[in-house]
Amino acid sequence: MSVFTSRVTKSMTVSGLTVTYRKLSPKQLEGAGKASTMKSLQALKDIGGHAFLREIEDLGAKAQTVTPEVKAPEPAKPDPMMLFDRDYVLSKGILKWESDEAVPPLSDDAISDMDDDTADALARAILTLSKPSLFQSADEAEADRKNG
Repeated sequence: MSVFTSRVTKSMTVSGLTVTYRKLSPKQLEGAGKASTMKSLQALKDIGGHAFLREIEDLGAKAQTVTPEVKAPEPAKPDPMMLFDRDYVLSKGILKWESDEAVPPLSDDAISDMDDDTADALARAILTLSKPSLFQSADEAEADRKNG
């Protein structure tokens, strides 16, 4: 496999659409992360920003005074897709697509017109190619660490 991310490509067929995609560079992964953060911050601002967070904290404090001591469950491993903006990943990762039926030319508008399941499958494939460790279980990561 090449050390140059733009040369690492794969193809997959999903929902009748054959898509060629590439490995994202570290800079592109960083951009996808920043885009996700900015969307989250905007959503927080839209629902009231700091005042809303203060209300949530107050509710949590009240709940702690009433709730008996309960051991918290182990936190689940977060979905790596939550760390990256899906539209950004698709826009930077998809190189071309083709189908037996007529499809629009590859563009950001066409990408945003894809159905949710197709977009999700493609974004996961791009991120898995770009940074496979994001999708490893704890056991797989430990095995990789030991095998060096």
